[in-house]
Parts: sequence; C-alpha cells; structure tokens
Amino acid sequence: MKSFFTYLWNNIKLLALKVFKYPYTITLAVIVFFMILFFITAETKIFFGRAADTLVKTIGNSDHLRDSLLATKANTNDCTKALYNQYEYMNRYKQQHLSMASTYERYYFSFTLILLIASVIASIMGVLIARTGWQNQTPSIKAAFIGFFFSASLTGLMTNVFNNADNVNKNISKYFYFTNLQTNIYDVMATGVDSNLNKRCADSTLLRVFWDNNKSMKENMNLFLDIKADKIPATDFSKTIK
Repeated sequence: MKSFFTYLWNNIKLLALKVFKYPYTITLAVIVFFMILFFITAETKIFFGRAADTLVKTIGNSDHLRDSLLATKANTNDCTKALYNQYEYMNRYKQQHLSMASTYERYYFSFTLILLIASVIASIMGVLIARTGWQNQTPSIKAAFIGFFFSASLTGLMTNVFNNADNVNKNISKYFYFTNLQTNIYDVMATGVDSNLNKRCADSTLLRVFWDNNKSMKENMNLFLDIKADKIPATDFSKTIK
C-alpha cells in the first residue's frame, strides 16, 4: 500500500511539473486571470454587483412605502389580517425571485465581459497566426492563444448552459407578477376607512381578493434555475478516432 501511494505521489509531481513548465504556465496564467476577473465582476461590488444592488435597493424602497401603509390597516378585522399575512408571504417569496434575478444578472454581464475580451484577443491572434502558420509560432504565442481560446470557448458554453439572460427575465417577471398580486391587496385595503373595510369583509369582497390571490399563487409557485444540458457538447470521440 505504501509503494502505491509513493508511486501515485511521484506521478502527481511529474504531472504538476509538466503542467507548470514553460510554456504551459502562460496558458494557466491566462485562464487564472479570467477566473479572477469573473470573481471580481460577479462576486464583488466593484462593477456589476453595485449596479445590481442599486436596482434591488430602489425596488425595495418603493415596496417599503406600500408595506408601511398596509401595516396600519392590517388589524382592522379578520379579513384584513388574512390579506396582510398573504401580502407578507408574497413579499418573502418574491424576494427569492429578485435575488435570483440579481445573481444571474451579475453572472450574465461577467460572462459577457470575459467572452468579449477573450474572443477579441483570440481572434486577433488567430489572424496573425494564420499568416505565418501554426508551426512557425513560438511556444509562448501558442500557449497564450490556447489560453484565450479556451477561456472564450468555456465562457460561451457556460453562458448558454446556465441560460443566464433567460433566467434573469423569468425571475424578474415573476417578481413583478407577485407585486401585481400584492397590488390587488393594496387596492382593497389602502383606499378605504376602517368602517368601509368592515363592510367589505362582511360582504366577502376582501375574502374574494384573498381567494383569487391564493389561486394565482398556487399556479405560479416556481423558481427559475434553468440549466440547458442540451447545450453541452456530447461528441462521440470514439467515432472521431476511428
């Protein structure tokens, strides 16, 4: 057993030496650069994260105004209590859609930025290499081209597989769909005095809004995390080799 681990460790060291040996270090450096760029643009507030947070904050501020008004009407009667609880439930559920839309939006812009940079540089290098031929290039040029080409190809593939743009649109659409359902509650609670709200509860006007909203909620309770597995290349290499 000890000899096996010694053999395994020696092979790992040999592989590491080959991978990190010049000129492959250039390829790795290019890939690591784009990984760092993705982290900075997608996971921090330096670029796209700040814009996404601003959008979320703006939407949150507008919701807060309506929340405050409905809170004053919530305990008027049993109907308003039920509607306000429903309103609060929608609030928490739609925040999931907003959070997913914000995340996918950051990833979408980050992937697009990386794809743009890597594709442009790889295309320019490809034209220059084509003029003199691949065999006439230095190892550094070859390694750099492989790094940029790999980064562009992988980023383009991930953009399609994770379906970023479509997931953003679907989640933000659901967010506003539930906001519209909340507007139904706002319409019947915020535009009347307590006596009118008691009358509406007695004739079931408020309850009808509650039941209609429940029906709509049941039909639209889903969160969009779509991944298009069919976009992943599935080439049969055995046929290619033959």
